[in-house]
Amino acid sequence: MPFKNWREKSRGVQWGTDSEGTTLPIADINAGSLLRIADAAEKMAENHAQLIEERDKYYRWYKEGRDRAIHARNVAAGLRSAITRLQRKVARLKDL
Repeated sequence: MPFKNWREKSRGVQWGTDSEGTTLPIADINAGSLLRIADAAEKMAENHAQLIEERDKYYRWYKEGRDRAIHARNVAAGLRSAITRLQRKVARLKDL
């Protein structure tokens, strides 16, 4: 029995009989359609996985940037506090 590629046969533009009067059985058409739907679902799943990876990468970059900004803000606050302490110390020394 020859191999029938239902996926390709189900892509037909028009349905009906050919010049010999043979027609593609509806079960074959349905099987081919289901195979094409499965192919499309697999392709969508590949893109979905790629989108999830990209989202995770951007979220990780966002968190790292936010953490760096918080650290820089805390360092700046610590330096401002050190400057204020030194200014008070210098002012006390001048009063002596």
